[in-house]
Amino acid sequence: MLSAEDAIASVEKNKPDLVVMDIVLAGEMTGLEAAKMISDKHSGNIIFLSALADVRTLQRAADISSLGYIIKPFQDNVLISKIDKAFEKIANKKK
Repeated sequence: MLSAEDAIASVEKNKPDLVVMDIVLAGEMTGLEAAKMISDKHSGNIIFLSALADVRTLQRAADISSLGYIIKPFQDNVLISKIDKAFEKIANKKK
């Protein structure tokens, strides 16, 4: 399992157009905290993927202005659809 620090370093190194971020990561920092740091420095194009579906977690994710939230367990077609829609939004932003 990656840590939030690993995720942040990977984004800084690779500069992806889209990040799929789990909420629960190794170490002390959560995926929400990592996503906030990534959003502040980079594009903020993040889809959350998590088994956590409580109101507080969903609100914290919404506050980061993510491109979506997928609750585990999920079906592959749901993830693929959410990624496709995210890339459509990203393309529209660039126009």
